[in-house]
Amino acid sequence: MFAPESEQARRAALLLHGLPSETRSRVLARLSAGEAARLQPLLRELSELGVSPTLCRAAQERIPAVVRLSAPAGETARQRAETLDAADVAHVLKVCSPATMAAVLRIAAWSWQDEVLERVGELRRAQLQGQLRGDAPAPAPAVAEALCERLCREVGARGSNPWTR
Repeated sequence: MFAPESEQARRAALLLHGLPSETRSRVLARLSAGEAARLQPLLRELSELGVSPTLCRAAQERIPAVVRLSAPAGETARQRAETLDAADVAHVLKVCSPATMAAVLRIAAWSWQDEVLERVGELRRAQLQGQLRGDAPAPAPAVAEALCERLCREVGARGSNPWTR
């Protein structure tokens, strides 16, 4: 079995192999020398085996968004969270405690908030009402960013890709 690092390198090589050659070259140029050297043999192996870049692009849709190379650079987790699908958010937040869910909902006036509240059901909405109605402050910026990052990661692990919608 491959070590986790090796598996990550193989996933990265698959993602890179699926990119147009100019884009692949630009990505490789931005990596450290060690990272690029680690990926080159894997990329060579994919080419020698005749693996189609189209096949790699199809595989990208099955790889969680947290390892995707196409996430916009410089975008905050909060900005990415705003683009998430309400059904995905509701699914992820249903397993959180009401306090955590309320904290996420207090971060911003999310475009998906009403639909999420509708999807989580009457009992959960009742549990949240007091926490959302009160004067509880929004989470601190670092906490909000961490919550958004986790939300994006969990939605990405479900196979959703909010950055290509």
